Amino acid sequence: MMRLPAEGPEPSRGDLGSVQIARPTALARHPHAAGGLPPAPAAIQDLMLEDVVRLVRRALLELPERTALILAMRFGIGPDDDGEHTLAEIAEVFGLSKERIRQLEAEGLEDLRYLLRELA
Repeated sequence: MMRLPAEGPEPSRGDLGSVQIARPTALARHPHAAGGLPPAPAAIQDLMLEDVVRLVRRALLELPERTALILAMRFGIGPDDDGEHTLAEIAEVFGLSKERIRQLEAEGLEDLRYLLRELA
């Protein structure tokens, strides 16, 4: 971190010769001093997560039913919310191969990204 010296004449705009590297102060050593924001309290994080889940669920309604169900099952965000499922488990439910479920998941995620940009 570059700092101007505490004593002596102030340098002009173009005069970098008098700029010195100062020892870090307590503020400069603070983890958020580099421009980062402090972490949000847990309650705020919970509300933000709820908003994201609500937004994703709303976007899922815009997808074809099979695609929405595959994504909901894969990521555990379906109406049953019984946790995440493997490709094999989802493939068995739909009577498709794991590879086809993976392809449908990839296509659905791409569509979901587009919809989330529109809804946000």
